[in-house]
Amino acid sequence: MTTQNNAHEMKIKMLCAEWVCSYYKHSSIDILVNEFTANRSRVRADMMAVTGQDIIAIEIKSENDSTFRLEKQISHLKKLHNRVEVVVAENHLKSAEALCRMHKVGLHIARSEAIETILRGRRRKIETDALYSVFPQKIRKRADFEATEAYYIDYIVKKYKNSEADSFALDLSRGRVTDLFIRNLNPSFRTKRERLRSRDTYLEELRRSFELIQSTQSSSNSSVDMVSP
Repeated sequence: MTTQNNAHEMKIKMLCAEWVCSYYKHSSIDILVNEFTANRSRVRADMMAVTGQDIIAIEIKSENDSTFRLEKQISHLKKLHNRVEVVVAENHLKSAEALCRMHKVGLHIARSEAIETILRGRRRKIETDALYSVFPQKIRKRADFEATEAYYIDYIVKKYKNSEADSFALDLSRGRVTDLFIRNLNPSFRTKRERLRSRDTYLEELRRSFELIQSTQSSSNSSVDMVSP
């Protein structure tokens, strides 16, 4: 992905982050996660939001993306999310609209400054078989394990709620979406930030080592000065 395409996608993600908080404001969004994969399943959403009752998948198609796989992506996302919202650049509207109507999912256009809703999707129950595929280890370890939507939502919230450093989940109780959060959504920014943090740590260690050496030398010189000739 080129820098220009990457920046365009980040712009849409920023709009989506603001929009989903507003669109579901009566449901109280708990967390917002970038590039969410449902445990070990192959179902990945570009963004995912969790309310107290719903898991919402957001699939994004920027102007340079292809909608070739969109139908398959929607079908997969419907299995493990209560709601699926497709956000497209205007050039994908025609091809996306037919698919979204057929699958009864939400469709929205990413304008320059806001997200415009074209179709409102419907809520659906998460498929039980799909839920069991998310927790294979628990099924093997506990014959009485019962996979439910409530358990799934609780699992996701506990996993991401307090792990912003690793997942860049956003605790929306802290306030509105920030530019820093959106930059955190960008993997290249995350990598750059980690490099800068590593560099700063290294420089700080050098500074402390230098001060320790200076302090040791100063103490040594003082001891020499105090010795009588």
